[in-house]
Amino acid sequence: MNSESDFEVRDAVFIDLRQRLVGLFFTPDPYEKNQRKKELTSPGYSPSSLQSYNFENGRRYHAYRDGSYMMPNDEKEQERLDLAHQIFKMLLRGHLHRTRLPHAPRNVLDFGTGTGSWAIDFADIHPDSHVVGIDLSPIQPSNIPPNCRFFVDDIESPWTFESKFDFIHARAMCGSIKDWDTLLHQALENLNEDGVIELQEYEAVYRSDDGTLERTEAIRTWQRQLNDASERVGQPMNSAETLKVRLEACGFVDVRDDAYKLPVGPWPKDRRLKELGYMMLFHCFEALEAFTLAPFTRVLGWTSEEMQQLMEGVKAELSSAQNHLYVMIHFVHGRKPAKPSSP
Repeated sequence: MNSESDFEVRDAVFIDLRQRLVGLFFTPDPYEKNQRKKELTSPGYSPSSLQSYNFENGRRYHAYRDGSYMMPNDEKEQERLDLAHQIFKMLLRGHLHRTRLPHAPRNVLDFGTGTGSWAIDFADIHPDSHVVGIDLSPIQPSNIPPNCRFFVDDIESPWTFESKFDFIHARAMCGSIKDWDTLLHQALENLNEDGVIELQEYEAVYRSDDGTLERTEAIRTWQRQLNDASERVGQPMNSAETLKVRLEACGFVDVRDDAYKLPVGPWPKDRRLKELGYMMLFHCFEALEAFTLAPFTRVLGWTSEEMQQLMEGVKAELSSAQNHLYVMIHFVHGRKPAKPSSP
């Protein structure tokens, strides 16, 4: 049982994180992402099924293909997704991907685009590319670059794109995909020869190299229960380490898995890693409820009181400077081989 002083420390850390992050890592968005308030009137979202939402445990969820994705899509979640985008960019020192593009990509797909941050940034950097973002929720801004478009669809449905792509990107899809092999086969079929794919994925597991994870009872309980829930619904959270083998089995070549340790908290001595740790700790605070509510209530049958008690324990352990935690981030990328030339 956590003491009241533990929660006071956690709240103080949370406030300090907000103060450090606001204005430090973010600059005004030229495409004014607060225009998401206009999202339901944007072109392409006319069917009523796309414009309705479900509400559960005080959070908003998508209604299109109800239940396919257990994360919320409300404003709070959109802010978390935008923060995650900044973390990935900082981890890659400002770059949007690890893979080397073979040429100027004409057609680019970002599936599971979320708020569209990656697609918008890529479209800005590559004005000659046509960038398409796909998601179950119409939560992208209405004011976007002219070479960027968003559509609501289920990426696990049969693909019906008119043109093939030169680059396919996806991020943080583990926990939302039932059949990775079929999905990756569709990606291969919809790439041009020498086109590339990159999957950027978290491991949904906290780690430590000094044994400090072993004293985090709440965190270890939480991640065991989350993994159990995701396995039960056939959308395992921890698929990141399997993606390299899956890409190779599908027929991709030159497949690499570039894995990084991402600290949780400001415990590293290196200044850049310390800043990343602050951002990731804030992200973990924001993500905790989003990752917990639907899996723990819909699948595991937990009560609200049980969830709140566990989440408070997780936050207290994340806040402790004595716990040197990190998560692994995988950038898995490969190329579609060219067909052998005829003799």
